[in-house]
Amino acid sequence: MVKLFTIMGKIKFNVIKKLILDTVVAIKN
Repeated sequence: MVKLFTIMGKIKFNVIKKLILDTVVAIKN
């Protein structure tokens, strides 16, 4: 249960991080 929650948290974090990076790149360009 805890492991599944941790994996989901990591996936969500990576997706959010990618969205933020894409937004920053779009603003700079």
